[in-house]
Amino acid sequence: MAKRKSIPAQIFAAYKKRKKEKEQAERRAQRELEQWMRQEERAEEQRQRQAAKAKQEWERKAAAEQREREQAEAARLRQEARQTREAAQAARAAESERKRQAIERRMADAKTQTEEVYARIAALEGLLTARIRDLRDHSRLVEQIFNSGGIDAFTGEIEHLLMASTYPNGFPRRCKVVFQPEARELLIDLDLPRRDIVPVAVGYRYAKPKNDIVPEPRKDAETKQLYADAIARVALRTLAETFDASPIPLVDAVVFSGYVDAKDKATGQPIRPCLLSVRATRELFDELVLDEPELDPVVCLRRLNAIVSPHPYDLEPVRPVVQFDLSKYKFGGDRRGSRTGQPPQPVGPQANRVRAPDPPPVRGDRHEGLGYPILQGRRRRRSRHQRGSPHRRAVRDPGQAL
Repeated sequence: MAKRKSIPAQIFAAYKKRKKEKEQAERRAQRELEQWMRQEERAEEQRQRQAAKAKQEWERKAAAEQREREQAEAARLRQEARQTREAAQAARAAESERKRQAIERRMADAKTQTEEVYARIAALEGLLTARIRDLRDHSRLVEQIFNSGGIDAFTGEIEHLLMASTYPNGFPRRCKVVFQPEARELLIDLDLPRRDIVPVAVGYRYAKPKNDIVPEPRKDAETKQLYADAIARVALRTLAETFDASPIPLVDAVVFSGYVDAKDKATGQPIRPCLLSVRATRELFDELVLDEPELDPVVCLRRLNAIVSPHPYDLEPVRPVVQFDLSKYKFGGDRRGSRTGQPPQPVGPQANRVRAPDPPPVRGDRHEGLGYPILQGRRRRRSRHQRGSPHRRAVRDPGQAL
């Protein structure tokens, strides 16, 4: 049998046992604490990893969203920039098209104005060819009008026919016609066109630096020559239409004087200078070929011994061939009788009586500086065969058969 320990030994042994158990319990508790702490640390690390992962995921999503927003904004800006460029290009194209169309319109306007200038010059050059052609058939009616209505009706019909002749725009339509029966002459005072009927520009063109239509000026000499030719054609045309419209037994000569209404540059007062005056007989005028393209109207008038202003464009006046006092004649009254009160007599085969001629009108003398002789009151001598023509045998002086 084992020896029992003493009480102190037992107490010491129990003490040592409790101490050992306590140490074991402390070590066990320490191990459990350390294990729990390790678990907590692992759990914390796991949570941190998860939080970091979640943060990374959020940041990734946020970055993706930011990128998407930036891309969308960049796309919007690119779209706006493209639209702005396209709008600017469209505006530049529209402005360029507008300028092009404006230039084309101005060029077309310049072309139209140039064509108008050409048409105007062609109309001035065609004044003779545009005269009335069928007046010779009308002369018998004019003779009947004279026989039935007298001088007043006769001159009124001649004025009406002259005014019925079509001229370009800008030509005045006013004339006075007086019949001088003793000389078988018609005296015609006609208003000539002003200087502005001749275009001062040869044409028009579009000037790109000025962006405007500019005229190409015509030379002064050419402008003055065109005006001189124009008024000369008016004179020849009036003579031709008058001779064609008047009966041969009644009218043998026509005195034409052309006047123009203007303003005196020195005084500003209205003036009416005579720019040309001519007396033409029917025989001499019938020799002219007015439709000949090479006919020079100014030279033609000089052949007729016309008095032509040396400077018609500058309104330099000349003295008319015949200075006829129109105040001695009544316009609008019955002029079938003569100024002496004698009854009217028919013209043509019915004319078998003559009367004493009235005093001739006052004629002008030679114009200074021109050298063109002015026909005096004497009638030019006729050739033998002219004096022996049938109608002149019937009426020795038909102009006095009134």
